Amino acid sequence: MCVRVTDMRGVDLNIYHFDYDLTFAALLMNADGEIYHTFGGRDGHDAESHLTIPSMVRVLKAGLTSHMKYAKNPKKRAARKPVRIEQIFDGAPPKKCFHCHNVHDTRARTAGRKRERQHFWPYPDPIQIGIALDTQNPPAITTVAPSSSSARAKLAPGDQIVAANGQPVLTFGDFQRALHAIPDGGGTLELSFIRGDQTMRARLSLKRRWKVADPATYAWRAMKWNRWPKPGFGGKPLTVAEKQTLGLKTEGLAFRVRYIVTWGRYSKTGQRAAAAGIRRGDIVYAVDGENDFADMSHYHSWFRLKRKVGDVVTYSVLRKGQRRQVKLRLERD
Repeated sequence: MCVRVTDMRGVDLNIYHFDYDLTFAALLMNADGEIYHTFGGRDGHDAESHLTIPSMVRVLKAGLTSHMKYAKNPKKRAARKPVRIEQIFDGAPPKKCFHCHNVHDTRARTAGRKRERQHFWPYPDPIQIGIALDTQNPPAITTVAPSSSSARAKLAPGDQIVAANGQPVLTFGDFQRALHAIPDGGGTLELSFIRGDQTMRARLSLKRRWKVADPATYAWRAMKWNRWPKPGFGGKPLTVAEKQTLGLKTEGLAFRVRYIVTWGRYSKTGQRAAAAGIRRGDIVYAVDGENDFADMSHYHSWFRLKRKVGDVVTYSVLRKGQRRQVKLRLERD
């Protein structure tokens, strides 16, 4: 059974496990809830980076084999009470439908209140353990970062991953699902892989906070919006020509403030930004001296991952041709 969901309303979250931030994910699963394979996944730059036709063909062909193998030795499953997005959503329900990312959004807000950090790092990119996988043939390792846990385990480019902690790996999503199950507090990853004509094994010891991603890797996730601290305002990046006209460096990010959040549940964040001196139309060209951001999503990700509640952030602002510094203390409602 291949499952496609467009509205999460009514979906049992105890059965349908996947990365809810993705644009597209497909589950190959048994009617009793056993997930054979997950097709989907992306890197920090392209929503379709791992949605290739060759990799989809491979997993669809293999799905029948996985199903037949499972049928010979099915698992006994204890009954679990269904959990649905409608039950855990803590805001005003959407008028049309619950999007997939609403699941991570809700869990991120809950995790923030309970300080459960592990819920902020779902379905880690394999880059977190120091490897990159081939987009056309996902089980194949293309690069291994020096000094990473994968390098210490003697993994090498060209190795073909077969299983991770006993879970068969055919796709990028399969590997992420295995990583997702390992706590952020640390754990062990047992890999089976093929090198040449030999099947080999590797054991990776993952340290505490191994799931913590850098801002660029994390920037694409919608759940970042529910992390604290929040700047309380945002805007539109300037073009190179606009930066040149204003006498700003063309490298890095500069943006014009288009909105200040004075509405909804986070209205106090915008009120504090306005009280600190931020105005619509201001040009922000650095934050604590930093402007090496690829885009606004990267900036918002950096802000939430690299700054904390209680910090005082200094914005370098251009207003009516005059440069000034605006200091904003980050607080939480």
